[in-house]
Amino acid sequence: MPKLITTKAGKLDWKDAFGIAITKSILEQVLTPFIGNATVMSGGVKLLGAGIVKSMLGGKIGDIGATALTVDGTEDVVKALFGGQLGSVAGMFGGGNSSGGTI
Repeated sequence: MPKLITTKAGKLDWKDAFGIAITKSILEQVLTPFIGNATVMSGGVKLLGAGIVKSMLGGKIGDIGATALTVDGTEDVVKALFGGQLGSVAGMFGGGNSSGGTI
């Protein structure tokens, strides 16, 4: 098997990473209408939910769900605390291009 497919980052392999990313994306879309997004409150709820998911589900599924909620929750808190400043920092490195064109 090619090295890339078997490579791990810490305890996670690429399948775990995709599972976390897919779960995060779905949960974010499902939860946003109820608890918001990119606020300290939504981040706190997601972080609390991560602990609940881990304790209720356990195993690999619980790890993936809890990690997805932890990443999304901490992302919400960081966005809330730094606001628009993150976009300007990203713009310095080619991200956050608001003109719609390419750099």
